Amino acid sequence: MSNNYIILVKKGYQQFQEPQGSSIIKVKGVVRISIYNSNLHTGNASQALWDAADYVVPSIETNAFFIATRKTKTFGQRQEICPSSLNDNLFCNSTYNPCKRGMPTPNAFGFFTGNCVPSQENTMINVCEINAWCPEELSKSTFVERYRSNETDYRTTTKVYGLRFILTIAGHGGRFDIRRLFLAIGSGIGYLIIAELVSEFIFMRIHRHREEFRRNKIK
Repeated sequence: MSNNYIILVKKGYQQFQEPQGSSIIKVKGVVRISIYNSNLHTGNASQALWDAADYVVPSIETNAFFIATRKTKTFGQRQEICPSSLNDNLFCNSTYNPCKRGMPTPNAFGFFTGNCVPSQENTMINVCEINAWCPEELSKSTFVERYRSNETDYRTTTKVYGLRFILTIAGHGGRFDIRRLFLAIGSGIGYLIIAELVSEFIFMRIHRHREEFRRNKIK
């Protein structure tokens, strides 16, 4: 019975190995998107097309791929002085000026100049002036592309949102192995011998009818 369990149920006659491998994923397709100018806070949207080079970010990844569903891009940033964004809530006026010169902004995008200036988004509202990469981006960027034009450094920042798919390779392969078969048979026989010795010890030493068992065994 023990041999049947070890050999047939547990497949003791086989040698097993976990597979190892890597995957290659190719994503194809095209999608139409809407582009909004979030820096100017306008409702006008233009249409554009994305192919695999645009929405697969990064283009190569180990056992995974990322599909971008939304991007926030800030074009043509350069280091200069500009009004802070209304989203920063750094409001000021002639009697209240929290823009302490030389102090970093709460969002860590730049430093205060100490001036209170009209906002570029709404000239009726005054905000703190900052020394930073302008125009100010509205979110922390994921990727930065830098370039230089007319002795001035520029950059384009991109914040990417989307879905990341992780692929896992798993398996369990086995093949016949004569050595493992003999080991399984030998271990099964060993279990039978151990079971016999344990049973004999119980009946001869512990069981309440041990004297009767001893007499019958001697006969």
